[in-house]
Amino acid sequence: MAASEPFHAKLERLRAFTGPAEAFWPLYLDLLGQAAEAAQGVILVAIGGAADRNWRELARQSLGAGAPAHFPPEFVARLEEALRTRGLAEAQVGAPDARLSVLGLGVRAGGDGPQPMALLVVETRAPREADLRAQRLLLLADLPARHFAVRQAELAQLDLTRVTGTLDLLHQLNPYRDFLPAAMALCNEFAARFRCTQVSLAWLDGRYL
Repeated sequence: MAASEPFHAKLERLRAFTGPAEAFWPLYLDLLGQAAEAAQGVILVAIGGAADRNWRELARQSLGAGAPAHFPPEFVARLEEALRTRGLAEAQVGAPDARLSVLGLGVRAGGDGPQPMALLVVETRAPREADLRAQRLLLLADLPARHFAVRQAELAQLDLTRVTGTLDLLHQLNPYRDFLPAAMALCNEFAARFRCTQVSLAWLDGRYL
């Protein structure tokens, strides 16, 4: 996404997004990156059990030059542990007086499976500025859960509409006992439902109708 795009425009576009989940996460990370003024970011989700725990990338973004940030598994595990109490944690990169920090944000995606976490490389700020940045990020933490819940409800409604339409069609055809009147009724129903100018019903005989 273009860095000059206003934050509210990105937020509204993400709320209206109807694409697949794998395309949602880069857009969400882009939104988090702008809210935190992050130089780099990644969204991870845990895979495997406690003994063989690993992390899979859902999205990665870099707004500046230089090599992509590398987060060792033990560093990610420490941030994940810290997130359980507040939902957001910060860790220094390098020396205690380093200019950069890593923010870990616990992301709520809904469902019973492992929940993602976002790691954002940001400039270390004074306490008041850091608190304001944390509040902005925490307000966005449950955006994926709300998005996927709405999409799931929309898909469920679509499935219900399809089933209802099929049952209604069967109800319309049920009174007919002969093939020709039933075929005519079927074609008329299709023409009315899908606004067709012409509907035909034919037998397939080899390669010919």
